[in-house]
Amino acid sequence: MATPLRLPEPIQALVWQDVDATPLWRWLLPAAAVLEVLRCEARPMPPRPQPLAPALEEALVGVLHWHQRPLPLLRLSGADGGTSAAPTRTRAVVCPTLDPACALDAVAFAAQGVPGLVTLRDGEPAPVTEALPALAATALRLGEAHFAVPDLAAIATALTPLAAILEKPRDEAG
Repeated sequence: MATPLRLPEPIQALVWQDVDATPLWRWLLPAAAVLEVLRCEARPMPPRPQPLAPALEEALVGVLHWHQRPLPLLRLSGADGGTSAAPTRTRAVVCPTLDPACALDAVAFAAQGVPGLVTLRDGEPAPVTEALPALAATALRLGEAHFAVPDLAAIATALTPLAAILEKPRDEAG
């Protein structure tokens, strides 16, 4: 059995189910790492001169406009080949990118329904030793539930080629 994590104080975390509603993994981020949760309406991606990393290419749904800025919208389970029926209540979880070299200051993750809050307390979450989803930094088990934590820094690094395309004026980007 994995050793539970030591937390200096309780942490509020946002949890959401991917739009694929994959039963094994739910996604989790500290609430402090989430900029906003909003209703989501993605637009198609503009043409790209070069492909992205395969996992990211599969996860990319489109573009979400947030505070007059275009953000890539990712369906995290898509990186593992998940397929998605048209969700009825899609939300976007907007998070900062953690790579200063990436010109995008945020990224959005598609969520089915309204994300919830959980409190992580000292000794409760345990690391998961099984294989992680493609875009996850780590995974935790809380009771019987498995939570994957998106690797924001790696995602930002992989999205860097999109920054110039997304920042073009609308008439140039298509």
